[in-house]
Amino acid sequence: MTPLGETYKHLRLLAGMAKATETDLVGAFGHRRLGPEEWAEMVQTCRQCQWAGRCARWLRDQRVAPGAPGPCRNRGRFDALKAVDSAL
Repeated sequence: MTPLGETYKHLRLLAGMAKATETDLVGAFGHRRLGPEEWAEMVQTCRQCQWAGRCARWLRDQRVAPGAPGPCRNRGRFDALKAVDSAL
């Protein structure tokens, strides 16, 4: 079993990925499209990701991206939240 990464580091990676993909996690949370349990689950999912080291490098090289990169374990959640936002 692979040890989980540091929570705060992965919270920052999650926030960075949200910014790079223009996914409004705070807005989704405020409008109850993302609950506290789901937000915590996204952080836990990130903590389990084997791509986290490369994620930090990817984020340094990105300003804006149409979506999270393929290896991102939260890619589907980012895509779903963006889809809801663009439908509003």
